[in-house]
Amino acid sequence: MTIIASNSITLSNVLDGTGIANVTNFYLASNQSTGIKKPAEIVNLIRNGAYPTNTNYWSGAMIVSQHGFYYNGQKKLFLLATTGPSEITASSYRFEVKRNTNYSLSFYALAGGNVKSSDVFFLGRKSNETNDFTSANLIIGKRRFSGSKAEYVTITFNSGDNDNGYIRFDNNGSSDGINAVLFFGEVMLVEGREPKPWVAAIEDSGWTRIPQQTTYANRFLWNYRIELYSDGVTKSIEPTVIGVYGEKGDPGKVVSNTEPTTRFKGLTWKYIGTSDLTASDGTVIHPNTEYYYNGTHWMINYFSVNNFESESITSDKINGKNLTITDGEFISKTSNGPVTTSTEIKDNHIAISKTDGTVNTKNDLAVDTEQGFAMKFTNNTTGLTREASVNFQGVSTSDSNGNYAQLTPQGTKLSTDVPWTDITRASGVGTSGTLRARINNGVFYAQSKDVTIPSIAPNSLITIGTMSSKFSGVSGFDTLGLLYSPGQLSVASVTVGNDGKINIGNPNPTTMSGKVIQFSINIPLG
Repeated sequence: MTIIASNSITLSNVLDGTGIANVTNFYLASNQSTGIKKPAEIVNLIRNGAYPTNTNYWSGAMIVSQHGFYYNGQKKLFLLATTGPSEITASSYRFEVKRNTNYSLSFYALAGGNVKSSDVFFLGRKSNETNDFTSANLIIGKRRFSGSKAEYVTITFNSGDNDNGYIRFDNNGSSDGINAVLFFGEVMLVEGREPKPWVAAIEDSGWTRIPQQTTYANRFLWNYRIELYSDGVTKSIEPTVIGVYGEKGDPGKVVSNTEPTTRFKGLTWKYIGTSDLTASDGTVIHPNTEYYYNGTHWMINYFSVNNFESESITSDKINGKNLTITDGEFISKTSNGPVTTSTEIKDNHIAISKTDGTVNTKNDLAVDTEQGFAMKFTNNTTGLTREASVNFQGVSTSDSNGNYAQLTPQGTKLSTDVPWTDITRASGVGTSGTLRARINNGVFYAQSKDVTIPSIAPNSLITIGTMSSKFSGVSGFDTLGLLYSPGQLSVASVTVGNDGKINIGNPNPTTMSGKVIQFSINIPLG
């Protein structure tokens, strides 16, 4: 058997003579055949845990900031800040753990004196569970971190009956309504009882735990291995090349008359036997034919035809210049950890959906040649939804709180609009004339025409009416009006109070009696 190139072999439970080693493999596809350095001696499960420039691999209310007590303000760390009495949180990216295994967490923390307290949780779940977490482990509770220095904190906890989870930092709120700050950084989580100083997660330097696909540009597949022994000793193996793309761009290939015993996704095998062979997965292997291993079974690696007809085609990837689907539909579904997406094209309709389990949200998009374009956001935790659409009737957006805005050929309509509504008249105000108000497109309108009002002494105010609760957001406006009686015309002040009352003032030196009031208010809100 001739081996032209091979992929990696993942090892576990390796004996060192005194204890059993748990082995973690990392992989990197590179254009370098030599010179790849060790990324780290220790596996840190927290991505982007120190000196951040962004909040990648974290979710929650934190931002990137700095503090004079932390490297004299020269290095960044995360900040949870609130003036409210309720907790705000920051959650790390989800990571895999071993069941009933000890893990050690370390970090630096600094908090203002008005932070009620701080918590740190490990929130876990089993691999077959879909809830954000089903197990809550309060590993640090009601802690008041130092306000005079960056405090180094370490704690060891057990993963329990969980397969994955994440770390959550809680700022439990302000005790006095003034901005309460919790800073944290250099977050390090390692397997074992011994906390370690921070090192970057190996994945942050481009390495992955799943073998990367080699390409013509990145021909060399490197493997780096860290071994944790039962006696607490950690050993790392120098990075080595375990696979090569090939001088002519061919993937790793075995040429033989027997089935390769080491199989991995991407391996190709040219069978040079003289008769059919049944492989271990049941596939019938034909002579002088090249096969591809997709991770579970062998399939013909390449064939060339002008046309072929099939009831069903199953493939990880289809490349082509032209794809024509007649009287059918296109459906695509992908998963990347907690994120799933789906795309469907059928008739005159396109539907795309994305669900993100890390933040428990869903985004939907639909395009239809008759019904138009529509988008919907759903927060599955709070139940909040937001929708937007465009069609021949216009443009609209709305949310589940009852807010909406519409643009149609007839004009604009907002959820804050109020149609013309009569203002309830005060005692002594005549029933004739018009006294009304409305809100349209964010503009408040009020009108009075030929409304008889009681006498007003000089420099005095009277209330002529009260607006309904529909206008509760309208207040603090004033304008000028006219007091009219046959042969006489005088100026009046018109104010809209915080209580919704319409008040008329007499700035004149004489009492105004037997008058009607005329005014018109037209003021943008907001």
